[in-house]
Amino acid sequence: VPTNGRERTGYPTQKPLGVVTRIVQASSRPGDVVLDFFAGSGTTGEACLRLNRRFILVDDNPEALEVMAHRFEGAPGIRWVGFDPRAAARARRAAANPIA
Repeated sequence: VPTNGRERTGYPTQKPLGVVTRIVQASSRPGDVVLDFFAGSGTTGEACLRLNRRFILVDDNPEALEVMAHRFEGAPGIRWVGFDPRAAARARRAAANPIA
C-alpha cells in the first residue's frame, strides 16, 4: 500500500484491500470461514467483513495485533483470544504520556 494511501494502517507489509477482497471473493462464499495465519494489519479480516465471510486471523507480532485492534475497533462480533485490545490501548497511551 502506498505510504500516503488512504487505507494505510502503518503496518510495513500491508496488502491493498482491493487485491485481498478479490482473492477472498474468488476463493470463498458468503458465510464461509477464511483463515489467515499471517494476518499482519488485518486486511483479510476487513475484506471478509465487507463480503459477509467469517474469519480467523492469527499473528504473533504484538505490533500487528495492535494495528488490528485499532482497525477493528467498534466492529461487531470480533472476539480476541490471547490478546486484550483495551489493555494494549491503555499501555500505548501510558507510554505516550509518561508521568515524570
